[in-house]
Amino acid sequence: MNNEINISLLERYLQGEIAREEVLDIEGNPVDDEALQKSIEQFDDIKLGLKVIALRDDLKQIETEFEATQQPKPGWVRYAAAAAILLVAVASYFIFTANQAPRFEDYFTHFENLSISRGSESDQLQEAMKFYQIEDYDKALSLFKALPENQLTGESHFYTGISALATQDFILALEQLSLAEYQSLLEYSQPIRWYKALAHWQRGELDEAKALLAQIKPGHYQSDKAQTLLEELRD
Repeated sequence: MNNEINISLLERYLQGEIAREEVLDIEGNPVDDEALQKSIEQFDDIKLGLKVIALRDDLKQIETEFEATQQPKPGWVRYAAAAAILLVAVASYFIFTANQAPRFEDYFTHFENLSISRGSESDQLQEAMKFYQIEDYDKALSLFKALPENQLTGESHFYTGISALATQDFILALEQLSLAEYQSLLEYSQPIRWYKALAHWQRGELDEAKALLAQIKPGHYQSDKAQTLLEELRD
């Protein structure tokens, strides 16, 4: 499915003119909840970007007509100057925002496997862990998801959750990490809190993310990054 949402439909949905089910991607396909949420969060930047494109096209038209006639239309010089200033301001905004906003890839890190190649593990689980260990998360996740129910453990849920997080399936990540947490894996309790915070953050659930980050005390797993991210999200 193409997740590039039809901006016109998204705007109509946000204005209450159409139902959720009528929001489609640019190819006319339905969009999932995660793609819709991300597009809503980015909507203001998208609108600003479209205005930049329109201004740029206007300036290009002014330049073309001036080159053809050497005489700009009345008022166009003033408009062109104002548009150029606005373009510079908007470009500066995007550069500043890109430099300031925390990025998922700056915070997500691979968790080293604590229990590789145990004799009690099934061949399928060992295969999944092998791909996890080399950070081939897509392959690892497909193998983890194919595990039969009688081979599911707290540890398998944990590594399934991290693989899902790495591939940006944040709903599955939260589901699997919660299952691992439910099974009271003491050695994984701190990492579970950290990775769940990342998943909530990426889903736009900032209150949940900040609550988890606030529970990560100095000396805990990824405590320095947790404090930095918490400060970023509070700003």
